[in-house]
Amino acid sequence: MKNQLCLLSLSCSVLFACGASNPSDSMDQRARNAIPTADTVAMKPPTASVAASRSAHPDSSVGDASVFLGDTVHLATVVNGAIVSTLHLIKSITDLPATSCTTTSCTWGPGALATDPVSWQLVVTESAGTFDYTLSGQAKVGGDGQMHPIIIGSATPSVLPHRGSGSFSFDFSEAKVLNPMNTQVGKLDVTYSNATVGAATIDATFLGTLDEAHPPQTDNAAYAYAEDGHLGGTLQIAVRNLTSGDLVSLESRWASTGAGRSDVSVTVHDGSGGHYSATESECWANATSTSPLPYHVVFFTSSDPAHLGADSGSASDCAFPTAQQTSLTAP
Repeated sequence: MKNQLCLLSLSCSVLFACGASNPSDSMDQRARNAIPTADTVAMKPPTASVAASRSAHPDSSVGDASVFLGDTVHLATVVNGAIVSTLHLIKSITDLPATSCTTTSCTWGPGALATDPVSWQLVVTESAGTFDYTLSGQAKVGGDGQMHPIIIGSATPSVLPHRGSGSFSFDFSEAKVLNPMNTQVGKLDVTYSNATVGAATIDATFLGTLDEAHPPQTDNAAYAYAEDGHLGGTLQIAVRNLTSGDLVSLESRWASTGAGRSDVSVTVHDGSGGHYSATESECWANATSTSPLPYHVVFFTSSDPAHLGADSGSASDCAFPTAQQTSLTAP
């Protein structure tokens, strides 16, 4: 379907965690516990098992595997990948003994494995219960001899271990300067809060990152993820291609059962100097005796049935009967 192809071409969350700080712990242990870790930072759409449906079912008709659920899973995976790589790097450093500590700060490095082209230094400082951290790198060969900040973050732990609030930024362009093998450019900014179990909220913004389908074109993208406290949630996405100006937005909602709905809006160049705009909505439900697919379409509609496929099913079968376009705006 045309809109789905546009959505996928512009694609570039989520349970975050900060460890609770025990004053009796050593400063380096408090620092380790405060910084988010990759295993607790993962966007959680209804299921990851349907991702393959994106290419297997190009149309949304009642009974088919849900295309938009597959899109939602894919887009969540894009964010997870960027965050996981960021936090794995920090964890690999803090797993080692700190190089030096005071009562309020610890430093790891500078240092690196023999095969690592970058020498890293992590500095964590505590003030009034908040932990600020900066990961900087220096190229071993061919660099300018200076430490370049790559990741800058701040974490405020709650009374529960591995839960709290905070933010961090990853500068992909600086990382590429240090190691030309890195292909991504731009910047990722993340803000999170998950002090209440099952009610995490995460906002992520990509600025000037490579469009995965059209390199070297670049995108700005905004993501907002929220758990509803009842095992359901919402993922909102807005993407703008900085080269073409094409815009795509999506809001996916799902209940604790996994049944859900996606509403999509696109404005893209039509190839003749004009623009094409359209909206689509798709609802999916759980398997039944008559529909064995785990998440199958129960309703589809669009503003352009002639080009995007015929309307199918009834909105009354949707877990969320009413369309809801995202309020996010791509930067």
